[in-house]
Order: sequence, then structure tokens, then C-alpha cells
Amino acid sequence: MRGVKRGQGSTGRMKKHRYSHEFKVTAVKMANAHMESFLHPLKPEWIRGRTFATFAELEAALTAYIRFYNHHRLHSRIDYHTPEEYERVTVCSRRRATGWKHSRAPAPGNTVSA
Repeated sequence: MRGVKRGQGSTGRMKKHRYSHEFKVTAVKMANAHMESFLHPLKPEWIRGRTFATFAELEAALTAYIRFYNHHRLHSRIDYHTPEEYERVTVCSRRRATGWKHSRAPAPGNTVSA
């Protein structure tokens, strides 16, 4: 079995700190691919060799890693851009291609129906 089996103790600690987790069905191909690609570099790049005295220190380190991962770390799968750069370029180019104009509120008389 890959990874760590979660026991009652870890579930209780997660609830105590108001975290939740989701179990994915392992038989579904690609069910966990996005999280695996995020977690795979986490240990060697950010966790290995470090000791956290408190949960708050660990939480701060993970928050910093998420910021680093999204805004500074280059990703080969997206042509060596950061996810933030890739999202900005992709969204902007799609908007230009479709002529989409951003508006905070609908114009008077225009309503959105469900």
C-alpha cells in the first residue's frame, strides 16, 4: 500500500484543527493525479530534514509551500511557467479570443436566470 494509512488518531487531530480530508476511490484512474503531483515534490523540497515544534509551525510551512508552488515554482508540464502565470496567460488569451468583457454587475435591465 502506498502512502500512510490514516488511523483514528490522525482523524481526531484533523477534526481538532478543523481540517477535513477526502478519500478517493483507488480503482478510478487519475482520481488522485492532481494531489499526487502536488504532494510528490512537497517532501523533498519543503519537509525533509525539517522539524516542526508545533502544529502552527507546520501549518505556516505548508502555507508558504502552497504560495511557492503556485507563484514561484516552475512546472515542466506547463512549459516551465508557474501555475499563476499559466492561469493568467491562458485566461487572458481565452478572453481575447472570445471577446469576453468583465463586468462586476449586469447592466440595468439584464438579469441572470438559473
